[in-house]
Amino acid sequence: MSATAVISIVNQHRIRRALTWLEGRVPAEEELIVGATLDAANELARRIAKESGAAFGWYRLTLSQLAATIATPALAARGLIPLTRVGTEAIVARLVHRLRAEGGLGRYDVVSATPGFPRAVAGVIAELRVARVPSDVVGSVAPDLVPLIGAYEAELAEAGLADWPDVLMLATEAAGCAGPDRHRLIGFPMLFLDVPLGSEAEVAFVRALATAAPEVLATVPTGDEPTLRRIRAGLGMQIENLDDASSGDNGVAAAGTGTLSDLQRYLFNEQARPSETSPDNAVEVFSAPGEGRECVEIARRVLSLAGRGIPFDRIAVLLRSPEVYRANLEEAFNRADIPVHFARGAVRPDPAGRAFCALLKGAAEGLSAQRFAEYLSLGQVPDAAPSGAPPEAVPRGDAIEEFDDRCSEDESLNVWLVIRNLAQFESIAGQLLDLLLRARRKMVAVRMRPCGVPILDRFAMRLSQHTNEDWAKWQLCRYAEIALEFMCFGLSRAAVPATSPEMLFEEGRTPTFGTFREVAQRFATSSILNDKSWGARFFARIVLDRTASHALATINEQRNALAHGRKSESIAMIKKRVMQGLQLDSWSRIPDADGELRLADWG
Repeated sequence: MSATAVISIVNQHRIRRALTWLEGRVPAEEELIVGATLDAANELARRIAKESGAAFGWYRLTLSQLAATIATPALAARGLIPLTRVGTEAIVARLVHRLRAEGGLGRYDVVSATPGFPRAVAGVIAELRVARVPSDVVGSVAPDLVPLIGAYEAELAEAGLADWPDVLMLATEAAGCAGPDRHRLIGFPMLFLDVPLGSEAEVAFVRALATAAPEVLATVPTGDEPTLRRIRAGLGMQIENLDDASSGDNGVAAAGTGTLSDLQRYLFNEQARPSETSPDNAVEVFSAPGEGRECVEIARRVLSLAGRGIPFDRIAVLLRSPEVYRANLEEAFNRADIPVHFARGAVRPDPAGRAFCALLKGAAEGLSAQRFAEYLSLGQVPDAAPSGAPPEAVPRGDAIEEFDDRCSEDESLNVWLVIRNLAQFESIAGQLLDLLLRARRKMVAVRMRPCGVPILDRFAMRLSQHTNEDWAKWQLCRYAEIALEFMCFGLSRAAVPATSPEMLFEEGRTPTFGTFREVAQRFATSSILNDKSWGARFFARIVLDRTASHALATINEQRNALAHGRKSESIAMIKKRVMQGLQLDSWSRIPDADGELRLADWG
């Protein structure tokens, strides 16, 4: 086995050394690239493929992915299920709750009710297990922690779960096995690209992999002292320092000895002291009286660099306090006629948007527990009602209606866009228009005949506006509900003696579509009705009609289905049931039989 670890303070030197090693491999040879992140391994492979045209047989993984892949057969043979970090914290939280009730937390009982305690304990247990610290050693230092670790390990054994230390242990055992049952990824030449080794368990796993590999190359930043210490003590790799003057081979130039090299080498190294060097203008430190003058000096130096042939887009200005410097820097660059683009770095996504994406991904993955746990971790769950019940669902469209209510008829909404890339904007605008046209083609409008009742005729005008099909179905069911409420109030006023609207329902009973229908049927069957009251005979006949009653019950079912996102009937069928359940064709003839409608008498 040939194992080498190369170190350098310069990121590009380490990457160049890794590229040289990969380029020297036999074409189409299977190799294993282990990166600190998957993006780092993929980017390295892409650079080789871009230069050579193609690359075959290169497996790109992170250390955790590699361990999980190699341990999978052993996990399946033992009937174990890998446990994620969220699952580990959930188990520890349950154990803390149980031990607190039993009084088994000792000195930790005082802080056990704080929100971050279960997560902190889960982290401590994971670190102790991955470092393979014996229980007696833990007991001599923190005796109250031993019951927690014991209960945690017992919970894993009982549930058939394997956390990260267990996965590492099984992967190490599998990597050390020989014979036909050895995993296919073991035995390939390996490249470790800036992979930090944070525990003895990880060192043991890498040692088992390196023992079976014909050749191993590891790149390590010079400042990663813990990893370098573990490589020297546990892996026995040959160390090659790319920053030495004698290491200018293998396609990598040795680090220089100027001020810039000293800055890279010693900026975060408190133990070593840089040697005295003569100034070479590679690094310049200056001060100015105030932020404004400082920005003027920055613009002057940018112009000086541009005069030497350096393009503006190869010059960067890093600000520690952009909110203080940005206005001054923008003014200085504008006065110097320097084109500039400001960026605030990586922007953390809004938690509400991330929670919404987690719900969408969870729905796409069949309501996976991992996505739901991610949604819960973002803290966007709506607050419960005072009684502890879940909050009521907000009907779709209320936000738009609320916006319409706030805006007057002659008020307009101005939206200002800053366009930096015209071609990209035109592409996005074209896609947006295409989506709007598609959505427009799916919009529907419902035409209802006037029935002579002002409140229903006004609602019918709303139904005649184009809107989403599901929202139109909901509004149509709402139209039937308002008409049923109207009929119920009409029958209550026609009853002898008359009943006021607030006396229709028993205390604690919610007025819903179904309860309005029940109350209307009770008035129509068990009360003496005043025939002179408007609509009394007509409403009683509709409520007692079997066909109409069945249609109203079906409308209530469709309304509940729409409210819960379930499949509903077509809008034409719902409209047909509304016409049957309310007998709307006959409402215009009510005044001929029952006199005039006077809503003022219903107060």
